[in-house]
Amino acid sequence: MGSIKATFLSILPAGLGALWTMGVMGWSGRQISVVTILAPIFTIVMGSADGLHFMSHFLNRIEDGKSGKPAVQKALDAVGVPMIMTTVTTIGGFMSLMATGNSAMGELAIFASLGIAFAGIATWLFLPLVTLNITRFKVKHGKHRSINNWLKKLWGKPIVVIAIVVVLLSIPGINLLKVEFNQLDIFKKRTEVYKSFMAIQRVYDGVIPVFVTIKTNKDQLDPQTAEKIAEKERELLDSGLVTKVVSIYDVMSNLNRHIYNLKEPSYPKNIGIANLLYVAITSQKGNPIKNFLIRKENLSRMMAFPADLSDKTIEGIEEIVSSWNSFDATYTAIGMPFIMKEMNDSVVPSQVTSLLVALVFVFVMLFITYRSILHSIYGILPIGLTLITLFTAMGVFQIPLNIITLTMASITIGVGIDYAIHFTSLFLKHRKDNDPEEAVEKVHLKILHVP
Repeated sequence: MGSIKATFLSILPAGLGALWTMGVMGWSGRQISVVTILAPIFTIVMGSADGLHFMSHFLNRIEDGKSGKPAVQKALDAVGVPMIMTTVTTIGGFMSLMATGNSAMGELAIFASLGIAFAGIATWLFLPLVTLNITRFKVKHGKHRSINNWLKKLWGKPIVVIAIVVVLLSIPGINLLKVEFNQLDIFKKRTEVYKSFMAIQRVYDGVIPVFVTIKTNKDQLDPQTAEKIAEKERELLDSGLVTKVVSIYDVMSNLNRHIYNLKEPSYPKNIGIANLLYVAITSQKGNPIKNFLIRKENLSRMMAFPADLSDKTIEGIEEIVSSWNSFDATYTAIGMPFIMKEMNDSVVPSQVTSLLVALVFVFVMLFITYRSILHSIYGILPIGLTLITLFTAMGVFQIPLNIITLTMASITIGVGIDYAIHFTSLFLKHRKDNDPEEAVEKVHLKILHVP
């Protein structure tokens, strides 16, 4: 911009949009979550694009000798329709998140779309009125013409070659992508949440525990049943996937050891003794051990602490537990890590659908605006290359695909297309009176704000 006043005016409508969005969130009675709190942030970052484009063209008109109403009219003539288009496509990028079927993502889609709409309305109504009587701006130009001259060297075959190379190099990188969601990855290591989590991990020698429910046809206190379950515990520990396993049988084995002065923990060989120990344990008011056994239903559970929260570990535990099932016993692995993994596994395919919905929506909007399939394809090509590069970088740097990272991909489409829309609109306007190369150069100079 080269002007503090112009910069402030550019982002002010987006700030108003974010403020109005938070007001709507408050009046709606919805609680702010770790996902929906992103809506005002997205509004400010993405909603300021239209303000920047308008002020950039307004400054160009001021420097052309126009002022007041003529400058505003020329700026609106240049970016009025593109501003509407960019707002609509950005909203489309967010609304595509509704296809995920996830309620949190759905709320983010609604509030972020509302924020972008508010920012767009504030830009269309606020900036033209404010700039209507402004005639002077102190603008300091950078050496943007040199950037334009450098970009000209890439026109034609060089940029086509670069695009082809990017696509070819992306193939092995995309193959490195993996689908995984670790709850701890949401927080940085310096945060209190992460530090507290690591402290808990040190205390329990493991992360968030998982549970294994055990349904049998026999009495759960039967020594033979207890021995079989003890074998399963040892198998799980020997796998290295868990650091610790706890069940009521471990408690009763330790209690039996102390009562009979045994060298090692040992479950009672007689069901009568087992009954006495169980009554002694559960007779204490508030004892949580009773939650590990529902004797009337022949149902018990063990608690295991995974070595980590990676998908490989969680899947390994689930596979081992499933292999225990037999005609007389059913084992089921449950717990928050499994829920998060299943949610991620179900959301990722729907996020891919969301991605396709966003691309189709943007293409249709471009076609409605330009009435040309070719121009619509040209407009969407940069987004395609951006997504390819994005997923390649994620594969190379081992950033997993999950409900968070794929959400950013959908948003990238709605936001990234803004530049293509503005560029294509200006190009078509200048193409009427200039050859293609001259039209492109004029567009570059206007976008770079070169006088």
